[in-house]
Amino acid sequence: MPPFFISLLLAVILFLLIILVLVPTMTYDAMVYHLAVPARYIQAHRIHYIPYICFSNYSMNMEMLFTIGLLLGNDTLAKFIHLMFGLLSGAGIFCLAKRYFGQETAGLSLLIFFSIPLACFIMVQPFNDLGLVFYEIMAVYAFVNWITTEQKGQKTGQKWLFMSALMCGFAIGVKYTGGICTVILIIGVVWEGIWSRHGFRYIITNLSLLMIIPLILNLPWFIRSFIYTGNPVYPMLYPYFSSINWNDFNQMRYIHEMTAGYGPQVVWYLKPFACIYQLIFDWKGKGVAVCPIFLLLLPGSILV
Repeated sequence: MPPFFISLLLAVILFLLIILVLVPTMTYDAMVYHLAVPARYIQAHRIHYIPYICFSNYSMNMEMLFTIGLLLGNDTLAKFIHLMFGLLSGAGIFCLAKRYFGQETAGLSLLIFFSIPLACFIMVQPFNDLGLVFYEIMAVYAFVNWITTEQKGQKTGQKWLFMSALMCGFAIGVKYTGGICTVILIIGVVWEGIWSRHGFRYIITNLSLLMIIPLILNLPWFIRSFIYTGNPVYPMLYPYFSSINWNDFNQMRYIHEMTAGYGPQVVWYLKPFACIYQLIFDWKGKGVAVCPIFLLLLPGSILV
């Protein structure tokens, strides 16, 4: 695909995204969570417990940025902040692909990302999903750089792992599901240590880096949630932590909504795989918008 054609398509998509950002916010999640919580904080001039919005006890890195947007302007500025994270995610994808696979692959990768209907829909809403996407891409990018520099014996390798740990911490601060990426990278650290035949001390040091830094970065959110509700990751891990304003009925409803009705509580932690199930097998029933380029690449993916 000619680079000019890719650039033209991306320019058209970006123009449409900017137009859609200017449309007033009407989505459910934004009105009851992503913008509602910052609005309550602004009204009270402080961060406080909101008993009728259980989501207000999540980690809220993105919502704090939306608070700045609401203070300086309105919901449109908050939407532009989220769009910025979408554009930065695309830039991260482009840089990673260009560094390891070349210019043509980078351009195609960027076009695939911006041709996903759900990604474009989310970009123009004041959600937190693309903050998670951006920090996870950066975490993986830094991790890959760490692997390559370690293999070459360069001394800068540890800095890349430190950066990966920082990005994992920021991702968890946006959404708890950022912990899935962190766990995968932790497994990667163990695998790299065993494969390269490094000592036990080497593996433990790197593991500590990837576990302690994200914990420290999110400790304020965990402490806040524990003070307000008695559960550091409210409302998750119920009933292992006694949680205020939470019971078995609320937990059942919550799990059903978060997993789209797929099985027991453990499925909540496997939600990304449930989304893949929807995309491939149940897209018609759930109304999932499928990326057309993804469909074109699907036969090759199955072959691989």
